[in-house]
Amino acid sequence: MDRLIRARAPIEPYRVVKDDLLELYMPAVLRAVTPEVVGALDTRIEPHLCRVADDGTITLPAVGEAPVAGKTLIEVEAMVAGIYYPKYVTSRPSIVARVLEYHTDTVSVLGAVGNPGLYALRGNEMSLVSLLMKAGGVAKEGATVIRIRRADGAEKVDPIVVPMKTLDMPFEDVPLEVGDVVEVERLLPKELMVMGLVNKPGVYPYPEGVQYNLMQALAFGGGVDNRADPQYAKIYRQTEDGKVIAAAFKLDSAAFTEASNIPIKPGDVVAVEHTAATRTRQFFAELLRFGLGFGVTAQYDLNTNDR
Repeated sequence: MDRLIRARAPIEPYRVVKDDLLELYMPAVLRAVTPEVVGALDTRIEPHLCRVADDGTITLPAVGEAPVAGKTLIEVEAMVAGIYYPKYVTSRPSIVARVLEYHTDTVSVLGAVGNPGLYALRGNEMSLVSLLMKAGGVAKEGATVIRIRRADGAEKVDPIVVPMKTLDMPFEDVPLEVGDVVEVERLLPKELMVMGLVNKPGVYPYPEGVQYNLMQALAFGGGVDNRADPQYAKIYRQTEDGKVIAAAFKLDSAAFTEASNIPIKPGDVVAVEHTAATRTRQFFAELLRFGLGFGVTAQYDLNTNDR
């Protein structure tokens, strides 16, 4: 979370937006001030509530509308004091402003975050990093791509490629708009699959910083099934454009020793596939195993009967 915070652009003071409800603490005398009456005796401080209109203005007692949208609270205080002094009062009034109710916009985040869902963000929180922080950060298993979609389904910006395993954020913050949907694609664990005519087919982890080859992949699978005596092993690999390519290697050739050193990448599938010959050999191997088992059982029964 600290890294997320540091990745943000420098945090600026809150700036007022339309629909905010402001509370101004100001001298009560300002409520009845006129150009002809100088109020300097009533020192009571009273709150004045005002909603920021669509045009970014608020209504002040006695003087009317004043533009506040886009201003910080300190700037609002200085502006209001400047409106009353020195035109209406002889001394500069003390004005304190705060936001009683913030206007919020709703955005949603899906996928590999701590708490996916809908979030109501204030005006100064309408950014990608702020949303990720509210959603508990990127999931511990990491993320690969972040997509931002408008309410109509169109992508707002190009997908942000984030090949990360930690909370480091190697991208600039992106402003959000009401109705945006942020999709954080999960970083899948690096694995390789060994299947087919091997003794232990399955999915095996592919740790960082190592490089496996075809021979090692077959070893993960417990070696080939000698009963079927397979002749080929195939490597299936998905390219960046989504296509699947395959390469076959003979297991009984002298060239296999060299080919077995071909590197296996995370996500590859190593398959020792059936052929007509392997199916026949496997069938007779099973038949022979069954026949041997039957013969041993029959011999045991005969011996028992003899006794």
